[in-house]
Amino acid sequence: MDRQANNPQQQQNGTSLIRFAGPPTTIRPDGKHAPIYNEDKDPDSDQKLNVEKIVYKDGLEVYKDQAGRLWTGLATYWIKQGEFDCAKETFKTGIATVLTIRDFTQIFDAYAEFSELVISGIMEELANPDEEGSSAHTSCMAWAILGLKRNWGHQWT
Repeated sequence: MDRQANNPQQQQNGTSLIRFAGPPTTIRPDGKHAPIYNEDKDPDSDQKLNVEKIVYKDGLEVYKDQAGRLWTGLATYWIKQGEFDCAKETFKTGIATVLTIRDFTQIFDAYAEFSELVISGIMEELANPDEEGSSAHTSCMAWAILGLKRNWGHQWT
């Protein structure tokens, strides 16, 4: 307790520090930094952005020459959010709506890379059947692989 009293940077209650550079952070009672609150990752937040509307209205309508980058950026957003079905649909919509070969190849390459990563992750899960929930999980993964094969075969043949 004497250490806290000798430190001029601590406030009177001893729970937070004054920072001279960088964003403000909260200090927990044990003296460690609390995780920085990110409203975009808070499922209870009412301040969610409508990302699709922003990309469509403020992106695709204004910057038509950047359609490939905007579609792949939106799909990347969905991947980072863990919404893989939304990402897949975004890739498909982008491929169906772009007008230039450059935009098509950019979206197609990103979609192919995404699909390869999904399939390799599924194959890795299937190779390790000893982990928890393996029987139900394995059958779900097998159906997912079959669905990906059907989507690729149907769309590109």
